[in-house]
Amino acid sequence: MVVYALRRSLEFLVALFVLATFSFFMIHMMPGDPASLMLGPEQMDPIRVEEITKELNLDKPLLVQYARWLGKSLRGNLGFSYYQKERVIDILTKSFLVTICIVLFALLISVIIGIPTGILAGTRPNTLLDKCLAVVVILGISFPQFWLGLVLIFLFGVQLRWFPVAGWAPLSTPYAFLAHAFLPALTLGLSQAALLSRLTRSTMLDILSQNYITTARSKGLKETKVIVKHALKNASPIMVTMIGLSIGILLGGSVIVETVFTLPGFGRSFLVSVMRRDYPVIQAYTLCIGSAYLSINLLVDLLYTYLDPRILYN
Repeated sequence: MVVYALRRSLEFLVALFVLATFSFFMIHMMPGDPASLMLGPEQMDPIRVEEITKELNLDKPLLVQYARWLGKSLRGNLGFSYYQKERVIDILTKSFLVTICIVLFALLISVIIGIPTGILAGTRPNTLLDKCLAVVVILGISFPQFWLGLVLIFLFGVQLRWFPVAGWAPLSTPYAFLAHAFLPALTLGLSQAALLSRLTRSTMLDILSQNYITTARSKGLKETKVIVKHALKNASPIMVTMIGLSIGILLGGSVIVETVFTLPGFGRSFLVSVMRRDYPVIQAYTLCIGSAYLSINLLVDLLYTYLDPRILYN
């Protein structure tokens, strides 16, 4: 187990290095010049563009820029934003808290909705309930998040006026925080709930057809006990994998939701930075999302040995 953890940690560092290197060069290959975008078409002056380019150290060869950025990043210095004139780490700290709250809230919604509905559909295959849930799942997967967000804003924000349609409230005001976070989290979590429900259903169908389930039923155990103690226990590794992957998917999907609801989150900040070619913020966002995704995968792999003792790590 220890050897496996060390090996996976090394793989994590290598993957993170490859991601950071690839994203750095891809970002700098995007069309558009930060200096030109900062000045705008009305104030475009080649001399001024050259001056700003030198100030931002973008006149150096790309490999030199990469070496400088990598060296500073290893020391925890992610640089300064071209536009906000703040340290990137400070921008991340302020905006990432909003994103994390939305993602965790959305994950909770997806688990509360997805797993129970998947269990109901898996234990009652080909019934009216299973077919109705299948239709709902297909709709949940098919609807784009930006469209779903606009529909929820219209229904619950404009028509019913139950929730605010934009803005954010701090955690120090719990009621206002939940009111502002609910619609974005619901928008983000519904599509993931549909995927989780579908996976849970297929997993339950496969497990309930196994011989040990038939043996448990032949012993006279109640169906509830068979499902909870035997079926769900063996389905938990697959569910944990999906939940872990969902966090990475939700982090990526937060860009759209934060834009629709005008939230001061990391995803919206990333989108604005891409349009401005604010390289340090874009690189930091990619690095943070990649680190979170790889860390979750590592944690899920290490949890397997506790969920299923039959798994042996070499």
